[in-house]
Amino acid sequence: MFCVSIGFVLHGVPIIGVIYQPLLDTTYSSLTGYGAWQDDDCRNGKGEVVKERKRLPLVNSPKEVLGKEAPKGCIFSCEWGKDRRDVEGGNMWRKVNSFVNMAAEIGSRGGKGGMVHGVRSLGR
Repeated sequence: MFCVSIGFVLHGVPIIGVIYQPLLDTTYSSLTGYGAWQDDDCRNGKGEVVKERKRLPLVNSPKEVLGKEAPKGCIFSCEWGKDRRDVEGGNMWRKVNSFVNMAAEIGSRGGKGGMVHGVRSLGR
């Protein structure tokens, strides 16, 4: 799974966000003060593909994407980000802890470890 994410932040406040999930052909968007939306392609009664817009949050009908055993057997890709300050609770340590939980031996770390088959980290 992967997404294309675009956001606009003004003076540290998120204003607009758009996320496109190509494998599901689904777009999520939000605008401060106006809510969040999910746009999907679906077929109407004539078999034609039309866009359907749903206001979020969806409570009773989320898309089933991964099976019950996910993420076991998946390949985990991690973007470390540019904030690498060595501070307690900082971005870098949250990423490191997530990585260790995913990549540790199966059944370790209180049952959290060993959730993925392989690990990929792209970038410099």
